[in-house]
Amino acid sequence: MAHIRHLSILFVDDDPDEHVRLERSARQVTRFEISVETVADSDVARSRVAERAHDVYLVDHYLAGSTGLDLISEATAAGNPGPFILLTGSADPTLDVQALRAGAVDYLNK
Repeated sequence: MAHIRHLSILFVDDDPDEHVRLERSARQVTRFEISVETVADSDVARSRVAERAHDVYLVDHYLAGSTGLDLISEATAAGNPGPFILLTGSADPTLDVQALRAGAVDYLNK
């Protein structure tokens, strides 16, 4: 089995506090290197996702002017295999199914 030495994450969230939390968590990982690119703007996120330059995409459900579900749906329809993980603080019991239908591989509560 190959060992991952580096993991590149695109983190899409319009809350700067969430960016700080994820970057802090990533620094605590010692088994391999993690690089985190944070994006707050939906249009910039679409552009970065289209480049397919990351190993994983963490996408917040609530984005200014859009939703994470929209972003994931568009990306998977364009052929980007992700993986995409939808993050949310919502208690909506149907959101997990919506996320999977949009193309997310997982759905996590913040």
